[in-house]
Amino acid sequence: SGATPAVSAPAATPDATAFNPKGLDPKTNAKLKVDLKHVPDGLAFTIEMNNKPYLKAVAGEKGSLDNLFVPPGIQEFSVTYVGTGQQKSSNIVSDEFKAKKRRTLHIELMGKTNAPAVVEGALNGKAQLFLSLK
Repeated sequence: SGATPAVSAPAATPDATAFNPKGLDPKTNAKLKVDLKHVPDGLAFTIEMNNKPYLKAVAGEKGSLDNLFVPPGIQEFSVTYVGTGQQKSSNIVSDEFKAKKRRTLHIELMGKTNAPAVVEGALNGKAQLFLSLK
């Protein structure tokens, strides 16, 4: 009585198909720097590129945002934050990326007073994620 091993569906191994922004060739792709100086440490968020997950990160985690690359061409970015039953999405920014050139994605968390919000403030209804590309 030999049990047949279960065959895993492709969806069961998302890591094999997940986009790896650190695995792209630096010679043929653009470098992306992520600026989080206006986001409180400990805030978990997902960066999306062209409506697909690009990177999950936590603000303040050293190294998690180093050595990121983007394929050349026009790419569209947004950021989603999920916490305490709330989800907040940023505005969408897009621009053309060129091989070997560096771009910076600025992520800001704005509170109701337009001052950078603290993590608790991120949970209030008026906080907004704002993106810009430079």
